Amino acid sequence: MSFRYELCHFFHDHLHLDDSIELIPDRMIITSGAAFAFVVYSYMLTDINDAILIPSPYYSYIEHNVSVVTENHVVRCPLINQHNSSFKLSRESFAHGYNNALAEGLHPRMILLINPNNPLGDVYDETTLLPILQFAAEKCLHVVIDEILCIKYICNLFII
Repeated sequence: MSFRYELCHFFHDHLHLDDSIELIPDRMIITSGAAFAFVVYSYMLTDINDAILIPSPYYSYIEHNVSVVTENHVVRCPLINQHNSSFKLSRESFAHGYNNALAEGLHPRMILLINPNNPLGDVYDETTLLPILQFAAEKCLHVVIDEILCIKYICNLFII
């Protein structure tokens, strides 16, 4: 528990979070790496045969990580812009994936945001993330973000 308290203080101080935002140590989960975190999140946030929307392309082993325990399904949300062969994260990509999941009889339950620019280190900004978070809220989807720097945007948009 002391480690969780220290992490809360660290995030609050180093991400310069507003004082009205309270990070709660009891709600933090610490894992031994991202791969195991995906296993834990998919177990906690989905049921058997739920759908997880993931921007594509992505590290292919992520499918194993998010479905090994829950037997859920990954629905790819392609990010490629056919006009200029660049990646663009957008609300429309997730809406398309959401509708495809429903058409297949699946229940979309979670969006997993993994930066396709990894390992370049590009970070999504608030303008990019906000429409996706609004879409998730409209559809009652959980959002798991594999980017520590995005915590600042999320915390400033939604009180945890």
